[in-house]
Amino acid sequence: MLLKNFHTRTMAVWAGCLLTCISTTTAAETVTVDLGTDGGAILHRASGFLHGFSDDGKLPPDSMIVPLNTRLHRTRPSTTWAQADRMKKLGIEQQVVVSDGWGYGNEHPGDNGQWAKWEELVVRMVQDAQKRGLKPQWDIWNEPDHDFFWKRSAEQFNETWRRACLKIRQVDPQAVIVGPSWSGVHPSQPRFTAFIRFCKDNKVVPDYVCWHFPKDVVKEAEECRRLLDRERILVKGLMVNEYCLAHEQYAGKTAWLITQIERARIDLSCHAIWGDEGQGNLDGILFNACNGVPKGQWWAYQRYGALSGRLVVTTPSGKIDLVASRDERNKTAQVLLGNAGRFSGNVTVRFQGLDKATYLREGEQVHVVVERIPDDKGGAVPSLQTVLDALVPVRDNAIEVTIPWTSDRDAFTARLGPGQR
Repeated sequence: MLLKNFHTRTMAVWAGCLLTCISTTTAAETVTVDLGTDGGAILHRASGFLHGFSDDGKLPPDSMIVPLNTRLHRTRPSTTWAQADRMKKLGIEQQVVVSDGWGYGNEHPGDNGQWAKWEELVVRMVQDAQKRGLKPQWDIWNEPDHDFFWKRSAEQFNETWRRACLKIRQVDPQAVIVGPSWSGVHPSQPRFTAFIRFCKDNKVVPDYVCWHFPKDVVKEAEECRRLLDRERILVKGLMVNEYCLAHEQYAGKTAWLITQIERARIDLSCHAIWGDEGQGNLDGILFNACNGVPKGQWWAYQRYGALSGRLVVTTPSGKIDLVASRDERNKTAQVLLGNAGRFSGNVTVRFQGLDKATYLREGEQVHVVVERIPDDKGGAVPSLQTVLDALVPVRDNAIEVTIPWTSDRDAFTARLGPGQR
């Protein structure tokens, strides 16, 4: 269930004095939302989860997943089959980690030149999906650059990849294959280039090129696209099928990662998991899946999922990034703001282009509601804190709102337009 936001007139009066454009405080950071631009369709590129549902697919309840507009769920083969009906109802695409069906013990595909067992496993898995009427994505091996998951040479992994691709496409020529799902090898590094060239030479290029935990996803996405262009390789897109490290599990950083993935135009992504696999807590963003109790991170995804209409162009600062939309039909604009970390201070948000979004105006004013998404030390966050609910005067077809960002663990969201009370 969606929980009603905390909101009082006293808070609105306080915030109206402190936060509107007439504030005399100089902002430490400034970001811009250009409401007169078209930033493209809203695809919710960052809305996906790894092992986020209960193994039987029953949790979380619809009230906790539907508002997020989730696009992708990544998990083990057996769990994929068990969750398939729920995923179909929710419209969520499934991704199977093939190597989870093999395991991560001492035996590896190709040891002593033996490949039959691996190839038989791959064929059987694809046939199992076909018998169930499923068309999942196939992620061949999880993090083959990490010695927990792969203890053999890069050459042996490449051959493992090649044989799996050929077998998958032999059984299902239209199958979608993703990889290499590295955790520490990023597009600018020689091993990444060597793998892409190996795939090209052997006609086993993945449909989506993916990697985990980018350090700078915008830069790395650009590097990957340049590499593919140089090699004259066409793919369906790019994917970050694990993001958000264990120490980044809080609202401010989660919102920042979401906005960065949008800025990088990554096609699909999955929030990583760090300890509550199979519980249905959506990788820890729910405090209690059974009772529908969210954490601050969940609210970041909920406000991201609520973006509607079309995206607009935004300009970040060094520490604050944002994603925003405008919706002429519903006469609203919405923004999610995230914090890169270690920043506290005033953030001025400039909304410009109001001459091209006149439906947001009430005469020479715009109604603005700003909400704080608290981290609350990872505890339950049943509602958000409204820190501004005011009519802000328009000047030169723009308004400015200054947010006192006192903790980098928090995120913020804003809504503009008539009827936002």
